[in-house]
Amino acid sequence: MPRHLISDAQEWMNEIPTVPTYYPAKPQPRERAWRNQRGKKTLLSLTLVWHSEET
Repeated sequence: MPRHLISDAQEWMNEIPTVPTYYPAKPQPRERAWRNQRGKKTLLSLTLVWHSEET
């Protein structure tokens, strides 16, 4: 039984089309803005922290 499951998984993996992943050299403006926001504290996150400290 386990051997059958392994062969099914291997067949399923073989059916997945392999598509080359393309990463542009320059990120799009939307991606750049999202990356810049990751490290910054937003008003919402500061408000949530403030409310959680009160309770």
